[in-house]
Amino acid sequence: MSYRNLMLTVVFGIQAVSASGPWISDIKVDSKSHRTVHVSYTLSGCDAFVTADILTNGVSIGPQCFHRLEGDVNAVVGKGENRLFTWDARKDWPDRKLDVTVKLTASRDAPDFVVIDLLDGGKKKFYPSAADVPGGITDDVYKTDKMILRRIHAAGVEWRMGQPVNGEPCEGNTDIAREAYLRDNETAHKVTFTNDFYIGIYTVTQRQYYHVTGEHPSYRRSGSPADLYAGSAAQPVEQVSYDMLRGETTEEFPGWPRSGRKLAPGAKLLAFREKLGLASVDLPTEAQWEFACRAGTGTSLNNGKNCVKTALNNVDPSLDLLGWYGNTYGNAGGQVIHPVGLKTPNAWDLYDMHGNVHEWCLDWLSTGDDYRATFAADWKEGGVTVDPVGPSSGTSRVVRGGDYFYAATYARSACRAAIIALPCYVSVHYGFRIVCSGTLD
Repeated sequence: MSYRNLMLTVVFGIQAVSASGPWISDIKVDSKSHRTVHVSYTLSGCDAFVTADILTNGVSIGPQCFHRLEGDVNAVVGKGENRLFTWDARKDWPDRKLDVTVKLTASRDAPDFVVIDLLDGGKKKFYPSAADVPGGITDDVYKTDKMILRRIHAAGVEWRMGQPVNGEPCEGNTDIAREAYLRDNETAHKVTFTNDFYIGIYTVTQRQYYHVTGEHPSYRRSGSPADLYAGSAAQPVEQVSYDMLRGETTEEFPGWPRSGRKLAPGAKLLAFREKLGLASVDLPTEAQWEFACRAGTGTSLNNGKNCVKTALNNVDPSLDLLGWYGNTYGNAGGQVIHPVGLKTPNAWDLYDMHGNVHEWCLDWLSTGDDYRATFAADWKEGGVTVDPVGPSSGTSRVVRGGDYFYAATYARSACRAAIIALPCYVSVHYGFRIVCSGTLD
């Protein structure tokens, strides 16, 4: 094999337009050392997120062909001279004769995808799109030994939470023209958020949970913690209660929303904050969850489809594409929890928002007029509720998304109160996914 065929003919940088930077200059390349490419550059203006792409003839060669990048790239980089990274082209791009171009991008804003290595001290790598993630986001490593968070561009976006007043259309159904099940608990109203946020593209899996907490609580597992490298490793962790994750509500710790993002001592999410190096890791509010689930859709399901049968929707071909539901009468194949990421994601690359396991949200559950009391005072006239946090107290917490056991209607984007979920409940039906702030603090 010859190692003389790789030629880097152009190297250039792109930066956000700002008088104070960041910007990249003084780029130097050395590819003489057995096809290991060494790149140095200067980052000016301010610290920045620096990402790289490698192209040939103007087209990216694909992340599977350049994922061996080490150093000051796809990471937060401090401003200064002689920022360095290497690319192992011998392994990623063997015996190729094509010229390649290295493109560097510097930005103040974190890229849309963050990969966190649970086996390497929470080391973070950043990628601008799902297509840039090495090996593709469905690679098993991102369901087991690493985690992927996706930036949700939510700041200032007005959207409809809940169902329209007459329910969502029900396709292919001559008996009931609208999906109206639980509609009193799903009153449509306008919502917006002040800030972006990140959310896990997958429900937290059994092996991820074990890496972070050292515990293996799931009922449906392959065996001892040592067996988490086979079988159920990529299945959602369950048998985790709200109280386990955030702490039991007491007089000293009233919990969300009165305690804000504070967690009680011993809460498992404290371990996630420490392991991931992100102080804002938490459960999503139910508004964050629904916004992320819908991914811009206003239909019953996040693929732009509505329900297809009667109120209970025992079988729904549209949902078959998105999630596991319905025990023996749906597609779950009995009381079976499936590994994450096997169905079609929504438009924002989030998987299993419909079905498999219900997901804990921060909010206390309120219904009817009590629920509507949490909206903006002028919501009936089109007023917008900003950063909703739910009621200040309650009995049950919100779970969203449906699961492998329940009928299709419980998996709808707007469905609330599908099952009563006391915060102390430990069940095979309940799992969770994490969120953190859009600033990754």
